[in-house]
Amino acid sequence: MNEQPAPGPRIAGGTGPASGYTPLVPSFSPYTSEAGAAVRVAWRVTIGAFVILTALLIGGPLARRWYVNAAIEPQRAVMTPIDGVVFLRRQGVGDWLATRPDEKIVPGDVIRTAPNARAFVTLFDHSTVLLYPSSTLRVLRAEQGRFRPHKRSAVLELSQGRARMGVAPAPDPSSAFFQLRTPQAEVHLGEGSYSADVSTEGLQVSARVGEATAHTPRGSVQARAGQRLVVPAEGSPLGAQPLRRDLVTNGLFTERAGGLPTGWQARVFSEQTPEGFVSLNTRPGAVTFRRQGLGHAETAIFQPLDADLWDFEKVVITAEIRVLEHSLSGGGWEGTEYPLMLRVYYKDSAGSPIPWYRGYYLHNRDANPVRGGAGYGEQVPSTDWQQVQIDLLAQAPRPWRIQRVEVVAQGWDYESAIRELHIWAE
Repeated sequence: MNEQPAPGPRIAGGTGPASGYTPLVPSFSPYTSEAGAAVRVAWRVTIGAFVILTALLIGGPLARRWYVNAAIEPQRAVMTPIDGVVFLRRQGVGDWLATRPDEKIVPGDVIRTAPNARAFVTLFDHSTVLLYPSSTLRVLRAEQGRFRPHKRSAVLELSQGRARMGVAPAPDPSSAFFQLRTPQAEVHLGEGSYSADVSTEGLQVSARVGEATAHTPRGSVQARAGQRLVVPAEGSPLGAQPLRRDLVTNGLFTERAGGLPTGWQARVFSEQTPEGFVSLNTRPGAVTFRRQGLGHAETAIFQPLDADLWDFEKVVITAEIRVLEHSLSGGGWEGTEYPLMLRVYYKDSAGSPIPWYRGYYLHNRDANPVRGGAGYGEQVPSTDWQQVQIDLLAQAPRPWRIQRVEVVAQGWDYESAIRELHIWAE
């Protein structure tokens, strides 16, 4: 007698699962109530686990590497006043406070020097900043990699004034970043020594050693060692300029406004009539001084400069002069009256005004003194044009700020001329 198979479980209504599939446990989810759905869920779980495992195996090391490379730590700088009063504003807010020796500087701090003060800043990477009088410097960024010390970044902002910067060599130059920001441009500096001058007229950066690149809305320019870049307040930037600059405007006297060279003013004084006069020769650029009469007289042209000399290593006055005749011997009775004289008014490091001069004459028949005050006279060999050159920084006391330059003719009867005057600074 054949045995009949035992009846399988039944579900009321005859709507149970497909033949041959019996859930191990009762399922109330539509995703596992059927065989196909259960298989799909199993595959999804398996693939998902594989993806997560792969992400952990690959992404974990990548995330670790990113963190190691990106982790940075802010670094401090040390600031020391050299002379005068130096002020500090923490994080750019609050009151200005007088600084102390070895003051700690953190990103966001602002340093300001008084008109007769200087400050020396040493950054974490041994780069240095010498801040000159009437200057404002802010440390925007100073950071180093936490796990990669060779990664360095320093961003400074010079809003006004002058500074000498020394960018220290880096173990890995490709991972080092040094930037100077000014109102006119962002300047990237490589290893070397640089001078920056920020004023209302624009920005000038001198590259004494190294290479500087300025980025502006009107383009980018470069200056290599022995060159200078200029970013005017209005106009396009200029790169690869000569390091030396002329502090005198229109030193060749070729540009004219009426009867005087552009940028120059005239002054005439006489104890007795007639007065002397200034004239422009038919030869372009030559300025002549003439006077015939008795008593002291002075005829001059002058130009205000207000030029800061703190950061210049060499300042030289050059001129092309000519003395044609004069009745008063040598430098006059007091050694201060010459038929042609170059005179510079400047201030020394203490802010004291100094009237320096150098006079030129043809003869001294009466053996008058040729030295007086802060200058002296020099005899020229003939009435021909003479080239003169004077190292201004070699004078005592040393000039720190030029206020005015003058070309003066003094005495009784005199006739002299000048056709070129420069004050070269570098």
